Amino acid sequence: GGEYTRQYFSSERYTILATSSRGHSVPIINGQFQVTGKEKSRIYTETPDNYAFSMENAYSVPTLTSLKRDIRCKENSVVLTDTYEFSEKPESIRERFVTFDAPEKTEAGIKCGDSILKYDGELCDVEFGSEPVIRSSTHSDMLYFVDFVIRDPQKNDTVTFVFS
Repeated sequence: GGEYTRQYFSSERYTILATSSRGHSVPIINGQFQVTGKEKSRIYTETPDNYAFSMENAYSVPTLTSLKRDIRCKENSVVLTDTYEFSEKPESIRERFVTFDAPEKTEAGIKCGDSILKYDGELCDVEFGSEPVIRSSTHSDMLYFVDFVIRDPQKNDTVTFVFS
């Protein structure tokens, strides 16, 4: 969480990195972040080993007809799969993951702290960014972005990441 200021509880709330989807591990579609509002996703599966939901309603992208996120817990890893359906070919799909550990590209994948994030290097390029999260008037932490940019997004696309 960010610093609790008047702005944090105002109409400007979602311009703050900590409260906007810009600072969360969610897709960016056609350059658009998720919109604000309640009940923007629908849960399909919720078990100790699997959590699946739709989130197409969290975007104001008229051509996005379906976006399902499936998260499966394995013995030594977590597998995240996003499945997209569009009515026409999208301009761009960017899968964003955020971390407070500085990411590093290695042969095994993206290293963040003690974890490795594996991805399909044929499907996407990796871009890194960072921005401070203001915690208080005297303290901030650096939030790192790991963006996986789909090279040639299609009307029907699936992308999978493995965290180990």
